[in-house]
Amino acid sequence: MTMYFIRIYLILNISCLFECGIVSFSTYKHNHEDDSGSVRHHCYYDHHNDATVYQFQAENWSGRRNISLSDFRGKMMLIVPIASFSEDTYQVVELNALHNNYQFLEVLAFPTKQFGHDEPAANGTEVMNELSHVRPGNKFKPHFHLFNIVDVNGRSEHPLFKFLKDHCIPTRDEFANVRELNYSPLKSKDIRWNFEKFLINKHGHPIIRYDSKSRIGDIKKDVEHDYFS
Repeated sequence: MTMYFIRIYLILNISCLFECGIVSFSTYKHNHEDDSGSVRHHCYYDHHNDATVYQFQAENWSGRRNISLSDFRGKMMLIVPIASFSEDTYQVVELNALHNNYQFLEVLAFPTKQFGHDEPAANGTEVMNELSHVRPGNKFKPHFHLFNIVDVNGRSEHPLFKFLKDHCIPTRDEFANVRELNYSPLKSKDIRWNFEKFLINKHGHPIIRYDSKSRIGDIKKDVEHDYFS
C-alpha cells in the first residue's frame, strides 16, 4: 500500500510539471476535428458473418467475477478505454450522466496502462480508489460498468478490442510519440489514446468509432438516432 501512494505522489507531481507549463512536449494532437469538435467513423458490418460482441467477457473491476457482454443483449453499449490520470479523465463524469440518462444504454469502461503515464494503478481496485479520491475525486462513484485493467493494443490485446478494431477504422492516421505507447507492435487499426469510444447497437454490432475528444453530446444524438430508427 505504501508503494501505491508513492506512485500516486510521483504521478501528481509529474502531472503538475506539464499542466503548470514547466515541462512540455508534443503529444497526441487532434487534427481532424469537424466544426463540432467531433471525430467519428462508421463501422463495417459483414452481413455474411453475424458475429457480435456478445461472444466476449471480461473481469469486473474487482477481478472477482467475469461479466459477459451477452448480459446486455437488446441494449446499446458504449465501450470506452479509460485512465484515471489522463487529461480526459473528466469524461468519466459525463459517461456517468450518459449511462444514467438512457435505460437502453450501458457504458462499459476498461482501464488500460498502454498510453503514457495515464494509469498508475496496478489493478481495477486501485483504479476505483483513484477515481473516488484523486481524479475526479470528491467520492466519485461510477454508475457505468467498470472492468479490470486490460490491454487494448499489442500482443496481449483483449479479444473484444481486436474485434472492435477489425470492424471500425481509426479516426486518425497519426500516432502519439512512440515513447508514450506502452505496447508493441504498432498496427494501423490501433486505438490511438484513452477515451476513444465504440458505439454498439442493440443487436450487438459495432456501428461507430469515436475519437477520444469527441463530444458526449454528439454521442447522445447518435444513440437516440440509432435506437429509435
